[in-house]
Amino acid sequence: SIHEDIQQASECTSQQPLHLHPPTNNSNRNSDDPPLVSIPTIREAYRLMQNTEHFLVTALIAGLRQSNRVHLLEDRMDKSRLPIVSFIHDTISSRIIVSHCSDHDIVCRYGCFLSPRIVQRELERIRATAQSRDNTNTNTMDKDDIQPNRDSHAVVRLSLLHYNTVSEVNHCLQVLQ
Repeated sequence: SIHEDIQQASECTSQQPLHLHPPTNNSNRNSDDPPLVSIPTIREAYRLMQNTEHFLVTALIAGLRQSNRVHLLEDRMDKSRLPIVSFIHDTISSRIIVSHCSDHDIVCRYGCFLSPRIVQRELERIRATAQSRDNTNTNTMDKDDIQPNRDSHAVVRLSLLHYNTVSEVNHCLQVLQ
């Protein structure tokens, strides 16, 4: 499990600290010097970071899925995804959601993030899915809402990294409720 992996890594580093003494410049490095950190150690560090990020993103996505008014742009949860979650809300603008999060010490952004065509396509997909679920169209987006260049209808983006915690994800989900 991820918690066991993190525990093992912390025990390993606390028992065998790395002593890194890089040379002042590359010309002083002797070709016989061992590497500062071994390739297996680097791979293991990346594996642990990826597992941690996957765990956190999975928890965030699961929490966001609890609301039928929240629509995730991509909700696959495999380990190859970046730890970024983008979503829109049926009735609350992304700008207002980000402002509310900021008031509660949560850093997130809104916009199209240099991908207006992708956001446009995803918003259209979400709209079609929402309309098929609710033919009355009362709690779904209007056609005018699908304009990613307007800040009130852009996506909210949350980014997580290996140093985030489960309690931070839970706090974020509580603020978003």
